[in-house]
Amino acid sequence: MQGHSLKSCEDKRGAIDGNLPPILDRIGIDPENWIALTTAFEKNTNTFVGAEAHIESAALQLGYKRTPNRQRCKLLFG
Repeated sequence: MQGHSLKSCEDKRGAIDGNLPPILDRIGIDPENWIALTTAFEKNTNTFVGAEAHIESAALQLGYKRTPNRQRCKLLFG
């Protein structure tokens, strides 16, 4: 030790409570869909990624006539 105390991770700012369920459960993504999405991210996504309502909003704000990746995101994120 060099004059500073070591704190447990729970004391650190931004620490995640160990009692919380896994992150994918909390955000409602099926683990198999997450694997499919992340192992071929560029192949699976051309533009937007996320819940259907969010990608529709982004497409509207950016002036798209259609919402890219709508069906794929609906399949992956529900």
